[in-house]
Amino acid sequence: MIRMICGSTAIGTKIYSASDGAFSADKEVEKRLVALGVAEYVGRNAVATSGESVSDSETGVDIPDEENTAESVSEAVSDIPEYSIDSSIGELRTLVKNAGLSFKANTKKDALVKMLDEYYGVGGLEDIGLSAEDIVV
Repeated sequence: MIRMICGSTAIGTKIYSASDGAFSADKEVEKRLVALGVAEYVGRNAVATSGESVSDSETGVDIPDEENTAESVSEAVSDIPEYSIDSSIGELRTLVKNAGLSFKANTKKDALVKMLDEYYGVGGLEDIGLSAEDIVV
């Protein structure tokens, strides 16, 4: 099963969008829509449960977007562009401008990164007690 997360798709005579909730389609169609980033699988990865019996109508699949804080957090996090002190000064200036922030022409890279960190509500590694050597990619 999948559900649309953006846009819509027509399968047969039915048009599915995010407001329709979960639906089933041919496995190849589901795979293609997920690969395109317009749909996500629903109910594939089980998590620990309380052991209580829950019917399909109670799974939370059809939670309205405005009540689904997990989606809004996910969307907010994905809206943060990638940048670092290693980014070029031009890239950082563009990101700061796109965020609607102003700066002087001679603003240094570290100040631009700090502005972006404050704007997006993220801190540097040092703020959480880590260094670059602690990060494994």
